[in-house]
Amino acid sequence: MGVVYKAIDKNLDRIVALKFLASHLVSNDESRRRFIREAKAAAALQHPNICTVYEIDEVNGQTFIAMAYLDGEELSGEIESGPINVERLLDLAEQVARGLQEAHSKGVVHRDIKPANIMVTAQGQAVLMDFGLAQLAHGASKLTKEGTSVGTSAYMSPEQTSGEKIDLRTDVWALGVVLYEMATGQAPFQGHYEQAILYSILNEPPEPITAVRTGVPPELERIVNKCLAKRAGERYQTVSDLLADLSTLKRVAKSGAGRRPSSGSKDTRPRSRCCRSRTAAAAMRTNTSATASVRTSRAPWGRWSGCRWRPAAWPTSSKGNARCLAKSEPRLTWVMCSKAA
Repeated sequence: MGVVYKAIDKNLDRIVALKFLASHLVSNDESRRRFIREAKAAAALQHPNICTVYEIDEVNGQTFIAMAYLDGEELSGEIESGPINVERLLDLAEQVARGLQEAHSKGVVHRDIKPANIMVTAQGQAVLMDFGLAQLAHGASKLTKEGTSVGTSAYMSPEQTSGEKIDLRTDVWALGVVLYEMATGQAPFQGHYEQAILYSILNEPPEPITAVRTGVPPELERIVNKCLAKRAGERYQTVSDLLADLSTLKRVAKSGAGRRPSSGSKDTRPRSRCCRSRTAAAAMRTNTSATASVRTSRAPWGRWSGCRWRPAAWPTSSKGNARCLAKSEPRLTWVMCSKAA
């Protein structure tokens, strides 16, 4: 629902990300309210595993969020490369769970946990992103509009797909789906179209992890299965309970007491990307013949100056291949560098 730009905070001389509401949604009051809710929900959370929000502002009718810029890739990109090494899986899962634990402690339910909303930095830090669907835990679950539910279908809990009241255990379910994907490289609930996926979520058990991949500790399968219990009352009741089991299994795996992952499992280190868009990421890998060209432009919001850049070379250098053109007005806070997603 948003367009993200990489930018420079001129006051503090730091790289940030600016997230604007997509142009076709600017006139949509519901989208604007959700966008502002994302900023407020995330701004209330200060944790190493949650993306930091600096401010929310509006220019010429366009609202944007200024947040920390993360140099890394979406977890979804790593999953696409194949099943993840068990020790790395547990490390990332523990980090995401800690971020969720902090959100839940502040009464915030994310409602859209998925690999595309988890960034993994070059240092291996997992950071929870995009609180656009977040709500206060004590608030009633609402449909965005009649007949539609909020969230991404493949990661929705059974109660979420039905538009029923949800709570913290919906995030537990979604994290369980992410854990399954990390362990197997595939989704637990599949279908050729959305309704088939929703039917699977409501009525079918996922294929056992140990049947898809060898070398996985039975305890990990038990943890994931508990997260994916159809009835919310049979899942982990809090992320803290889930985190305790993940931490214990992580210690066992590190000590060598647990079963080791198979030699065929892949431990893919995060590849640095300057954006979170899969399409843009693909362009970075393939468009090696593009040449850099810099132009001064008057962006629609009137406060930024932008540039085009060579995808294959960015972000190896902020000079030469891509550089920013700053306007001279002293009132400017940000200088636009490049479109990030």
